Amino acid sequence: MLPILFTIPKFHLGSYTLGPFPIHSYGVMLVVAFLAAMWLIKRRSGRYGVNPEKIVDMGYWGLIAGVLGARIVYLLQELPYYLKHTNELFSLQFSGLTSFGGEIFAVVAIIFWARKSKYKIVKILDLAAPGYALGYAIGRVGCFLNGCCYGGVCSPNLPWGVHFADSRGGPHHPAQLYDALMNVGVMAILLTVEKRKLVPDLRRLDHSRQSSHGRLLLPRGRIVSQAKSSPSGATMLSKVLFWIIAVSCCVPLLKVPEKVLAFVAPGALILGIGLALSVGNPFPNEAKKVSKVLLQAAVVLLGFSMDLQKVVDAGRSGLVFALISISGVFLLGWAIQKVLNVRPLTSLLVSTGTAICGGSAIAAMSTVTDAPQEDVSVAVGTVFLLNAVALVLFPPLGHLMKMTPDQFGTWSGIAIHDVSSVVGAATAFGGGAVQTATAVKLSRVLYLVPITLVVALLRKRSSGPVTASAAPIPWFIGLFILASVLSTYVQPIHTLGPSVKLIALAGFALSLFLIGTGISKKTLKAVGVRPLIQGVLLWIFISVGALVAVMKF
Repeated sequence: MLPILFTIPKFHLGSYTLGPFPIHSYGVMLVVAFLAAMWLIKRRSGRYGVNPEKIVDMGYWGLIAGVLGARIVYLLQELPYYLKHTNELFSLQFSGLTSFGGEIFAVVAIIFWARKSKYKIVKILDLAAPGYALGYAIGRVGCFLNGCCYGGVCSPNLPWGVHFADSRGGPHHPAQLYDALMNVGVMAILLTVEKRKLVPDLRRLDHSRQSSHGRLLLPRGRIVSQAKSSPSGATMLSKVLFWIIAVSCCVPLLKVPEKVLAFVAPGALILGIGLALSVGNPFPNEAKKVSKVLLQAAVVLLGFSMDLQKVVDAGRSGLVFALISISGVFLLGWAIQKVLNVRPLTSLLVSTGTAICGGSAIAAMSTVTDAPQEDVSVAVGTVFLLNAVALVLFPPLGHLMKMTPDQFGTWSGIAIHDVSSVVGAATAFGGGAVQTATAVKLSRVLYLVPITLVVALLRKRSSGPVTASAAPIPWFIGLFILASVLSTYVQPIHTLGPSVKLIALAGFALSLFLIGTGISKKTLKAVGVRPLIQGVLLWIFISVGALVAVMKF
């Protein structure tokens, strides 16, 4: 590795001695990445009718927002550390940056610039995509030179396995170079598509998936359009972005840290909504069908990560409080729904996520109630927003209140919604709190079974008499129970539990991305901000109630 390219030695400037100044390879590669991306975008701007001089303005918007976003998200991830080392908060070195934070902020800034400059957003994103892929590839080479962001341990016989400076356990996969090659491939595909004029003109986006008479065909490098035009107007860019984000949802399979896992699912949902609102969803019908089945499968796979014996032991001691707190959340949620006039299904999903286990509980309840995508998206977004706040605030608050690891584990297991966020917060707190937190949270997961069955039974009765051929038991809940039993009592399956859990998290992230792609401005406006208000009130109720119970009893 070569984290420092070279060092400018000490030199004298009058009575002052300056230096030495190490020149970091990562910082140099970031500069090269920006310049290369701007060169490629500016070189092609004429094809899109964009003034090349304007591209420089766009680049600065994206650069400044990207660096700020990468730094802000990294600080939030590592907030407990920086609260103890406040002198490092505003470090000017090229370290302490998170790529997905930079990406989100940069895209938002470029969209804002496009609107401000009166350019069509789709046109600007089409123009910027190849340059972004090139810049990202060069940036990942910088990660390789810096010796960070490497992959898992690989076979010693793998020719390209690399021993990184701070790695353990033998050679590792150079994941940075894998990522760089993938982005070079994406750039090549986009440029080939552009060169052969496969991208449809923005004035006549003619792909129709709603009509059997309209198909987008790409034989011999040309577009053959038939019949009606598509209301969704899918472009080649939207298809490429769709598949890139879908593949990125498999990040949990790389065994990343728990604190990173906590952001994968909400990030997938945000990217899905962003795709739908910017360039459109190229596969609306398929996404809607697949998301429901995928959610159910993810819930079933989650069962393989549960050890019923430990969960029951943890749940037995807090049975009374669990029943009171869960019942209290649902009753308060019902009252808030009536007062604020929140959509009933949205309210039920928010209450379920708050009372039990966040996104997983919402996923299970949404399939039982056949909730619309907008209700699921808003409920999941509300819960994950509060998850992120809790993940950042709870560890320092726990230390401030001088909580023991068991107290913090119990509190976070009850008050933080999602399992991965609970593990992330407890890991940040330290002292063995993660064991208690995991057991407490998983014990609440078991309440999914009776609650979803009751809701399913009530819905069946409200729609008509229940017959033997229309059993009210959702099939995936039965499989969830079976998976939990097998994981507990069959040793070979039990050993596979952690790996299957990562698959479940990846499936859950992908399903949320697909749900997000079904959102439109109209549906978001129809739902409004009232579910967020309900979520905040319920979260305050469960957080304060759990804190008082833990500290007093």
